[in-house]
Amino acid sequence: AYLDDLDEDLLDDVFTEEEDYDEPYDDVEAEDGVINYNGVTFVCDEEKHALCLGDMSDKKNLISVPMEKGGRLLVNRDNLGDLSKAMGMFSPEDKKRILWAISTDQKCRSAEEEIEEDINGIGESAEKKLEE
Repeated sequence: AYLDDLDEDLLDDVFTEEEDYDEPYDDVEAEDGVINYNGVTFVCDEEKHALCLGDMSDKKNLISVPMEKGGRLLVNRDNLGDLSKAMGMFSPEDKKRILWAISTDQKCRSAEEEIEEDINGIGESAEKKLEE
């Protein structure tokens, strides 16, 4: 898959941009770098200037959303249901950014699946012709 072939250094750059800004949602009460909102737990990653939801170990399974006031929201695709429970904590602009990022991610993943199916279909067609 295309995403699997991405250079790890490129992914690191996407998730560790060095910019001068505040952490997203500094104003939301956090205890020891953890924000609990409507039963959803976010972890503040000061090094990445990010608000994180879910397992961050597989960068290829993350959606990165640049936030209005700086920083980013990093969400594991497996935690999108949790994110929907916590949407009330975000500003209208950030909600728009989040929804756009999810929509774009779904379109990209769908296109990637279609490409994989086409590639596999071509391979199967070639095999059939060779067998004839």
